[in-house]
Amino acid sequence: MRLVECYISNFGCLHENRIRFVRGLNTVLKENGWGKSTFAHFLLAMFYGFDNDKKKKTSERPRLRFAPWQGGIYGGTVTFEFEGKLWRIERTFGAESAREDKLLVYEAENNLPTERFGSVPGEEIFSVDQESFRRTVFTAQHDCRTEVTSLISAKIGDVSSENADMGGYTEARERIHREMLRLSPDRKTGELAKLQDRIAATEAELSGKAVMEAQAGELRSKLADTGRQMRECRGELEELQAQIHEAGLLKDRQAELEKFRSLTMEMKRASDEVEGLRAFFPGEVPPSEVAEDWGTRAAALEGKLKSAASYVLRPEEEQEYERLRSIFHNVTPSDETLEEYRNKEGQIRILNERISAMELSPAERKAYEMEKELFLWNAPEDGQMDQLIRDWEERCTIRRGMPDRKKNLRALKSMIKMSEAAGVPEEPPAEEAAEEEEKKVPRVGTNRIKAGGILLAAAVIYLLIDHNGLPGIGLVVAGFVLLAWGLSAMVAEGRGKKEKKEEKKPEENISAREQYKEILKGMRQDDAYAAEVEEKVSDFIGSLNLEVEEAEVTSLLHRIRSDASEYRRLGKRIQSLRNTHYEERREELEREVKDFLGRYYPDVTEGQTSTEAGLQRLTADVEKCRTYSGMLLKSKGAEPESGTAEGSLMQELRSYRFVPAADLRMQIAEICEMRRNLAKAEAEYRRRKTEKEECEQSLKSGNLRGRIDASSKFPTASLEELTTRYREAQNRAELLAEQVKELQTKMTAAEENLARLTEAEAELESLREKQTETLHRYEVLSRTSEYLRRAKVKFSGKYMEPMQQSFEKYEEMLTGSVSGDFRMDADLNVKVRKAGLQRETELLSEGWQDLIGLCRRMSMIDAMYTEEKPFIVLDDPFVNLDDGKLEKALEFLRNTSKEYQILYFACHESRAAYASRRK
Repeated sequence: MRLVECYISNFGCLHENRIRFVRGLNTVLKENGWGKSTFAHFLLAMFYGFDNDKKKKTSERPRLRFAPWQGGIYGGTVTFEFEGKLWRIERTFGAESAREDKLLVYEAENNLPTERFGSVPGEEIFSVDQESFRRTVFTAQHDCRTEVTSLISAKIGDVSSENADMGGYTEARERIHREMLRLSPDRKTGELAKLQDRIAATEAELSGKAVMEAQAGELRSKLADTGRQMRECRGELEELQAQIHEAGLLKDRQAELEKFRSLTMEMKRASDEVEGLRAFFPGEVPPSEVAEDWGTRAAALEGKLKSAASYVLRPEEEQEYERLRSIFHNVTPSDETLEEYRNKEGQIRILNERISAMELSPAERKAYEMEKELFLWNAPEDGQMDQLIRDWEERCTIRRGMPDRKKNLRALKSMIKMSEAAGVPEEPPAEEAAEEEEKKVPRVGTNRIKAGGILLAAAVIYLLIDHNGLPGIGLVVAGFVLLAWGLSAMVAEGRGKKEKKEEKKPEENISAREQYKEILKGMRQDDAYAAEVEEKVSDFIGSLNLEVEEAEVTSLLHRIRSDASEYRRLGKRIQSLRNTHYEERREELEREVKDFLGRYYPDVTEGQTSTEAGLQRLTADVEKCRTYSGMLLKSKGAEPESGTAEGSLMQELRSYRFVPAADLRMQIAEICEMRRNLAKAEAEYRRRKTEKEECEQSLKSGNLRGRIDASSKFPTASLEELTTRYREAQNRAELLAEQVKELQTKMTAAEENLARLTEAEAELESLREKQTETLHRYEVLSRTSEYLRRAKVKFSGKYMEPMQQSFEKYEEMLTGSVSGDFRMDADLNVKVRKAGLQRETELLSEGWQDLIGLCRRMSMIDAMYTEEKPFIVLDDPFVNLDDGKLEKALEFLRNTSKEYQILYFACHESRAAYASRRK
């Protein structure tokens, strides 16, 4: 994919600009303020549109930031080549929102519109979103550093079509992280922290329950005492009221005669009622105590009959009782024995919980058995595996570099042969003085150029004579090689004396033959070392009975290290459980409980019935057996007693001329009721008769004083004194009533508080259950996040090595060598090894951070786009580099532009780079 041409109608400060692009390196060298960054963002907007449209600040909202300064149509066109065809994007932007944007894509050859690239052409062309595009292909000003997005991970290695879930990895991790933050016990806003606070507050509130109960008891006691005082006061009021009434009789007896007439009529009514009730009884009226005795005995008789009926066993109960008798043989185990074995069952349950918490899960047990079979009880240590992994990685580095070193050997060998054929000495003669050596170095370059010219002339002559020309072509090649060699020597000599002394390479002081021997010797040593490592790794993998392809050795060694570490961890857990002796104690208790249950239930020892269920079954059977035995005893004792009592009652009824009815209890209840009514009527008659006779005597004698003397409530004080005492008692009664009301209010409040505390206890239990559930969810989310991370690491490990190689390739371009200090991890983050430890690259200088970010971007681009190469935008990325690194960086641009179309923006001639170098 490459850019062909663009036209900017209006975009920021740019106005009516038409720019054509060439293949390879496109350098835009302009002064500050021309609009280089604006131009770069124009290309980004044409393919992806604007983002951050909801931001308020103009500097954070590209649509407002790049609005045309001079007005006019906001947008332009971009022509590009993709999949072998030319396409043109025409796009205009609204001043306020995306609703005003217009996008059209044309096939450039026929000028027809197409829907080929959808609403966001960049996502279809580059297979990533705008953020991922910014992190790789588009390097904005002061933004060389980069991060890996989920879409970048999915695109790398052309795996996005096979691992669609990789694109959702970041979103899943973020959602899990947000949920864990919401539930976190370590944050005030976390649900677990809130639950803990509520539980603590509820527990603090419940701590005062005992005090509240004591206060309620005290209030209850005070209320009872005050109520007693109020009842006494009311009794005093009633007595004073009676005395006031009697005192009033001393002043007034006008109603005496009317009262006598009323008493006469009431006595007559009472006499008629007595006669009517006597007519109910056929013979002599039984005394009241006899009638009440009949009622008591009848009620007792009915109770016995009902009791006896309730104690009779139903057929199914009789069958169950026979089964229980066959189990217990009429001797059930005591409550103490049952309690003893229930305690043992409780101990078994506690041991089960402890063992379950310590023993391995089925998945862990399976993994442990597999690892034990792999390592045969002897798992390698982490240090041993780390050393083996480092040796193998160094071997891989040696093997990868072998082809290039062999090429260098072949080139040196050809150079030596050509030099010998041309009669040119391999190196200039050595001089003792440094000044003489410096003077002769330029002559070496001159001699080489002359020799190259001679070879070229000879080649031309030979080709004119012999047109078949393989020897002539060889002479041409040798001539050009000597010319290039001579030119490089002259350029190196032309630099300053100090720079030559510092940067002069050892290879310049030795001949090509010596270089050949030195490289060959190093290759043999490295090859021997690599063979030794291969043998060591092969023996190690073979000792584990494993077979693996060479490309998968690194991942296998990492997996063996992880499996060995996990094997040791699981083994420690197994040994820890054995040391507790929980299982032996559990087996002993289960054996005791099963032996006890086996006395009654043989199926407990034969089958798989749990001891807890067996004890529950035994307890229920003992209770039923005892209940049925008691019912039988009570039923047998109640039958003879009820028969004797019924016969005695019937005989007594006949003695008073009553005919016993079928429902004996109802008949006796009616007799008792009539006898009580007769007694009341006779008492009422006697009272009325006495009152009438007293009133009559008083009227006859006219001696009111004598009547008063006969009264039991004769007043001992005057009417005024009694009235005063009555008012005082009434006030005291009102005060006590207010106190009772106040105490009742406090008592109601105390009872409400106690009820609230009871509800708080239930709420506390609910909160603890919710805390347990929430904590379980938090732990599940934590483990899920870890499993996702492991899956990501395992997935990323497939392309770590190619990414590392690509990174080192660009590191060598930008720095001149591969330091080996920079390593990528499974998340494609780069760490630097300094002072024996891996450190974050943010600790390095700005220049080094920019270099690392650029190498990382380029390695990701290489991995993401293996076929259709994108154009690359570099907006002045070398501003933080020193002079030495800047020269390499510009050379990097020229080399990289052979594979990619590069748009390079710079504002200073020192940082300018062109497809062919110029000074």
